[in-house]
This record gives sequence, structure tokens and C-alpha cells, in this order.
Amino acid sequence: MNRRVLITGANGALGLVASHYFLSKGYAVTAVLSSMDKRSLFPENPLLELLAVDLTDEAATAALVETQINLHPELEGVLLLAGGFAMGSLSTTDDAALLQQYKLNFLTAYHVARPAYHYFEKAGRGRLVFVGARPALLASAGKDMSAYALSKSLLFRLAEQINAASKKHDITATVIVPSTIDTAANRQAMPDANFADWVSPEHIAGVMEWLFSASASVLREPVLKLYNKA
Repeated sequence: MNRRVLITGANGALGLVASHYFLSKGYAVTAVLSSMDKRSLFPENPLLELLAVDLTDEAATAALVETQINLHPELEGVLLLAGGFAMGSLSTTDDAALLQQYKLNFLTAYHVARPAYHYFEKAGRGRLVFVGARPALLASAGKDMSAYALSKSLLFRLAEQINAASKKHDITATVIVPSTIDTAANRQAMPDANFADWVSPEHIAGVMEWLFSASASVLREPVLKLYNKA
């Protein structure tokens, strides 16, 4: 039986690469899309299952995760890659902007992580992988993107809580912290940057897959800063 992971945000720049990477390593992948209209991004593959759900909808997301667990009790982990970005300093960030980023970056992860963790706790093993952001760790980097940085900071706290509750189990919540990811959108937004200094989605996918290896089993409370030279 193939090892299985569930990947949210699978039609995003990082999610798409991660989905293909895990498939190339022989994993069965449940790829959660924002819409089934995005399914054309994926080739036919017997190891790939495509689903769509509004991750900000707690009940619908929990139902999807629970159905996947019932169908695939071999599920080893979830990659929580859905999210969004917005600029805006503290003085220009109102409730609406804050709530939007909170929903996109925290609730989309929490709504999957909570039922997944409940299952992993009973199974005694599992991996949860979050994508944080350097502006959430470094105030000087987050001052012009307040809502984004604040919403991402909650993922670090959630991972800490999961790890604190899992010391007796083979359960690990990891926060991957990239600098600038080398995507087409980022290249278009910053055409004068040195793209070689950024971190590629392929490198991030490789690190995430390593987290499922035996050599990574000794990690506890990991926060992995994938900054490259940026």
C-alpha cells in the first residue's frame, strides 16, 4: 500500500509542485483544490485523488477530512499549503482586511489540522506541515503587511500547541518558513530581484517529503527556515 498525504492549496504555486513531487516519490496524494475547475492542472494518475472544498467552511472541511480518514486510514500526514497574501501597514489594516487574512491563512489550516490531529492522536502517529512566513517572525519584515504577518503568526502557535500535546506520540507539527518563493507571480511582482537568491518550490517540496522519512523522526518542535540567500 502506498503512503498517503493530503495536500491543501494543491492548485497553488507551491501546492502544485508539492503534489507532483510526492507523486513522483510514490505517495498516494489527496489534493484539495479551491475549485474542481483547477483539475486540468493535474495529469491522470492512479495515485492522485482530486477534491474541492471551501476550507473556510469548518463543517464541510471536517467532513472531507473525516471521509478521507475513513477511506484511507493509512493517511500519514497533511500539508497545509492553502493561504493568501495582502499588503497593508498597521495604520491601513482594518477589521475586514485582518479577518480576510485570518480566514485565508489560519482558518484554512486549522479546519484541516484539527480533525487530522484528532485522528493522528488516536493512531499514535502523523505529520502536520504548515507554511509560515518570515514577516510573522520578524517585525521589521512584517510592518508593511500587518494582517498577513499576524495571521501567519498563529500557525506557529498552533504548531507549538500540537507539539506540546504530542510528546508521547510520533506526531510532529512542522512550520516551514520560506523567504521569497521563486514563483511566476513573485518574478512578475519583483522583476529586478535576483531570483537565484530565492527558494524554489521544488526545494521546499523536497524538505517537506524528508519530514516523512525515518531520519526526520527525531525532530521535535521544528521550525525550518528555508531562506536560501534572500
